[in-house]
Amino acid sequence: MKVLSHKQKGAAVIGGAMLFNLLVIGTALVTFQHSPAALSVALLAYLFGLRHAVDADHIAAIDNATRKLSNEGKSPFTAGMWFSLGHASVVLIACLIFALTTQPLQQMFPGVKEIGGMISTLISGAFLLLLAWANSRTLWQCFRQRQRLMRGDATRVPQESHHHGVLTRLCAPLFRMVSKSHHLFLIGFLFGIGFDTATEVAIFGMSANHAAGGEAMLHIMLMPLLFTAGMMLIDTTDGVMMLKLYRWSQFDPLRSLNYTLAISSLSIVVAFAIGCYEVSTVLQLNTLISPALDGVMEAIISQMGWVLIITSIGVWLLFSQRAKRRAL
Repeated sequence: MKVLSHKQKGAAVIGGAMLFNLLVIGTALVTFQHSPAALSVALLAYLFGLRHAVDADHIAAIDNATRKLSNEGKSPFTAGMWFSLGHASVVLIACLIFALTTQPLQQMFPGVKEIGGMISTLISGAFLLLLAWANSRTLWQCFRQRQRLMRGDATRVPQESHHHGVLTRLCAPLFRMVSKSHHLFLIGFLFGIGFDTATEVAIFGMSANHAAGGEAMLHIMLMPLLFTAGMMLIDTTDGVMMLKLYRWSQFDPLRSLNYTLAISSLSIVVAFAIGCYEVSTVLQLNTLISPALDGVMEAIISQMGWVLIITSIGVWLLFSQRAKRRAL
């Protein structure tokens, strides 16, 4: 049996996500071909999935988890896919329940949304802080190894300490949970408990159902499926792209350490900033500052997903150009 190369595996994973997108989009086009209004709502649901995929907490969680698994010698090509599927499953379940029990759920949904939003934000913030802490250990080890390499002592590799503190022991189940790519399904599910996106997609589904003039369940469930397709495409591509960047940096020891230091520092700062902001919102610590400053912070945090992707690509281009110049 032929073993696929890393490039082929990455292409296969992204190709699968693209195929799922084409299947869902094609189904929506056929289903709503006689209803321009429903097609418009379907487009909104898909675009909402594309937009939600680059939320800062998504990108930071996928990138940090990919780095963690990559440092353990694994190949988490599907990390982003599993995370997005876990997150999307909350949307799918919520929309299904919402469609089956419209009136009762509409009456109690505001309370469910508020409680779920607090739980989701707290879990998201805590997990990002834990990932930032875990990757900071890798950053310190890389820094020490780079110092030894620059001194010409490349044979000495820093050993991981076996003395764990209270935080490590308390969070050990969570760290053990993310030892394989598919474990990110549960992490994505926990991130999605908030129901804020599920509410909007459920409304899209209800609107499309009425616009199409029918009561078919397919009209409703196509909306969260379109949302899932868009989110999975971006998150899957991000996971594969980040793994490729990490793999690329491992061919030259010094280049690997420099690249790891740069990207790890960026990932840690972003994960720590988002984690602190999300936890502070749950604890209402943001009320201690002015509303204007809180609005600015929220705007910055909302764009950090794009910043992390663009900066990672920029760092890779910078290091690759330097490597080419040195090879000449």
